[in-house]
Amino acid sequence: MDLLIDQKFFILHKQKKEEAEQSKAELEASKIFKKPIVVPISPAQTFYPAEDYHQDFHRKEPDHYQNFYRGSGRKKFVEAVKDKLN
Repeated sequence: MDLLIDQKFFILHKQKKEEAEQSKAELEASKIFKKPIVVPISPAQTFYPAEDYHQDFHRKEPDHYQNFYRGSGRKKFVEAVKDKLN
């Protein structure tokens, strides 16, 4: 099942956009992902910090965080590609 999540990568400066594009190209070349990376790299706009209860969620709610980490498939993915990430 594909989840519909609107993902974006925001940058503040032109130099950071170039770094992000380079990083994206390197990650695609590594073939870690089966599909192309389609997350857009866009200029940052107004930023609204999340409420306090969202900050450091992994520390404040470790059980909930671990449930998400395992249930989302992220843990399995990280374990499968961790050698390629270094």
